[in-house]
Amino acid sequence: MPESAPPKANHWWQDRQWLIALCAGLLLSASAGFVLRASILSPASLLAFFLLALIYPLLEEIVFRGQIQPIILRHWPVKFSAISAANLITSAIFVLLHIASRGVSTLTLAVFFPSLLFGYFRERHGHIKSAVALHAGFNWVFFLTLSVFN
Repeated sequence: MPESAPPKANHWWQDRQWLIALCAGLLLSASAGFVLRASILSPASLLAFFLLALIYPLLEEIVFRGQIQPIILRHWPVKFSAISAANLITSAIFVLLHIASRGVSTLTLAVFFPSLLFGYFRERHGHIKSAVALHAGFNWVFFLTLSVFN
């Protein structure tokens, strides 16, 4: 079956693939937060929660999907099915920087998969809004789950 065309830029939230990714990601984020609640400290303050669930995803998406990925894509427009080489490289850099700031763990290595998803929708929709929304939603549910069930 051919891949459906992406929706117009001002209607990215109506993209069926994006909605499925959002629902699946929120469920996985909540599950991971619940399972890992004992081994990770939850944000103690409203400011920390705000930073982790909104500001960091926004800044990370501006840098990674807004700057790095398009530069790599412009110079190396290779695709492997639905995932571009630029997305793979950007996601690898994203993981390496998470490892540098948090150390090697299953959790830091696992950010590779959501990163690929954010990069996919950045390319599909031609902007970072949908990637920011997914990233913020995933982090929000993950950290909320850690906080509530801790």
